[in-house]
Amino acid sequence: MPMALLRPRGRSPWGAGRRAARDGRGDRLTGRGLPTRPPRGTVQTPLSDPRGTPRAGGPRPEPRGPPMIRTVVRSAAALAASVAVAGAALTPATAAQPSYDVVNLGDSFSAGIGAGYPAPAEDVPGCYQGTGTSAAEKLGSTGRLDLLLDASCSGATTTQIAAIAQYPTVDAALDEAELVTLTLGGNDVGWTQVLLACSTLGDPALCDALLAQVPARIAAAAASAGETIRLIDANTDGTIVVLGYPHLFDGGADTAFLSAERIAQLNAATDALNAALRAAAEANGAIFVDVTDRFAGHGADSTDPWIYFNPANLQDPNNLHPNQLGYLYGYYPALRSALSQGQLAR
Repeated sequence: MPMALLRPRGRSPWGAGRRAARDGRGDRLTGRGLPTRPPRGTVQTPLSDPRGTPRAGGPRPEPRGPPMIRTVVRSAAALAASVAVAGAALTPATAAQPSYDVVNLGDSFSAGIGAGYPAPAEDVPGCYQGTGTSAAEKLGSTGRLDLLLDASCSGATTTQIAAIAQYPTVDAALDEAELVTLTLGGNDVGWTQVLLACSTLGDPALCDALLAQVPARIAAAAASAGETIRLIDANTDGTIVVLGYPHLFDGGADTAFLSAERIAQLNAATDALNAALRAAAEANGAIFVDVTDRFAGHGADSTDPWIYFNPANLQDPNNLHPNQLGYLYGYYPALRSALSQGQLAR
């Protein structure tokens, strides 16, 4: 993995960042020249509390219900668990290789829900993260990536992620980060409500009504995601990577939980959300990594599922999130490919 493509510590490719301006630390890497951009603007948000804790309306754990796309790095964090398992085979060992500092933000797809069981997050009060092997936990095993902080939060919306990014401990970690990974937007759309209404146990009329609202919800989610990305970008010199969402079901045939028609509608909505998030990410200087092709053939309805689903218990909080295989063979290779193809050298 050519980590030289990451932004060098202490210097932004857009010019001197706030950390470089503060302490003047130099670049640890050499070579590749990078473009410049206008100075960063100041992004203000009413979501943070100066005492470092979320005010009323901040993120709260959502341990119940079948969280559909609770949205990229315990996923993306889960993305890195994989780093531990696959990293040694991907990158030849070399002496004194520099490490790169990573901060993981985002919703349940970043928090590793689906691998292990949700448990209180150590670094983000009121939030839950998965207890299974995740990229976040294994990130430092490669010797090339060092997870400074996992501030992901299951159930978090885009505005709640923005609030978390302003906690003093998170803000300090972002100041040191060279790579920031996250998933966001799914909870703004309200996928859990849509999924339940559209299931074979739901209300067809309500399903149709909610699906009709999805385009407007996606537009609002993308606009809010753009604001959150700008806020994070204003607080870090690191490269920001936004990971998309997979199709949860492959479709093509009816299942006991969803008809083939409803699966096709939900997958089309997922594609629309991913397209809107890509536009929001790229418009604000972030990298978008699509994962739908990686998960193709491994939906919850497949014979080799990478999506966890327990139809006997619709209240299982892991439902309709990547399982360990999904994080290891879906999300991580997608991120690794972005690194190896130089997409992070903007």
